[in-house]
Amino acid sequence: MTVAWLGMGLGLARYNRRPWSPALVPGLQPSYVPGVSRSKGLLWQNSAKTVPAVNAGDPIRVATCPYTGQDVAAPSDAARMTLTADSGKFGANGNGSSSVLLYTFPTFSGPWTVYAAGYLQAVGSGQNWVPLGDDNPVMVTYYGSSPAWFLENDAAGEVSYGGAMPTGSAVVRVRRDASNNVFVRVNGTEHAFSPATLTGTFTFNQFGGTRYQSIYSNPANHTMATLVYNQAVSAANDALITSFLQGLVP
Repeated sequence: MTVAWLGMGLGLARYNRRPWSPALVPGLQPSYVPGVSRSKGLLWQNSAKTVPAVNAGDPIRVATCPYTGQDVAAPSDAARMTLTADSGKFGANGNGSSSVLLYTFPTFSGPWTVYAAGYLQAVGSGQNWVPLGDDNPVMVTYYGSSPAWFLENDAAGEVSYGGAMPTGSAVVRVRRDASNNVFVRVNGTEHAFSPATLTGTFTFNQFGGTRYQSIYSNPANHTMATLVYNQAVSAANDALITSFLQGLVP
């Protein structure tokens, strides 16, 4: 009798277990994951959110984060991104000049972690790979004429890493730890910025931008996800997030 009861209990526990999602990792902020938002009916072509974005080529005026329920939105129809599909993997690209989705995050004064997944087919000078700000802060801008990645805080404090930008499918992580050390990881290989630390605050305010050439500004480049956490992410959770993002790119 006891064995049968335990067996039923264990089976019920397995049945009720929630599937993993980025929301199960502490500190998730409103994020941009167009493919997941599309699958849940949370992409919209218009500001009133009455016309869904479903098919490749549909414009995106509003994207509701599938994990926090908050909206990130283009300021006008002219600034909309466009839904893309690569080998069945949905993402978004820009219009070549003004694509941006606005959302002002709380100011981050401590550790934070940002992930980006994309499919890059045209890498050029001044490519802003993880665009979360238009001027200060600037999130990971790459200059092709002199290969380097740059990160700036609210006060224009800057660090850099001299490495090339990936092409094709890529997953990038940028993070600041509790000691203000800053790192960029490209497809599994992490690099320290120089100088190694960057103090001060970060107030990210948008996905995309036009001051620097954004991943969204070249229609050949498609973004699949940008996940933002307001704290450090454990190694175990990092592995889960990275695996999730790898499943979003073609």
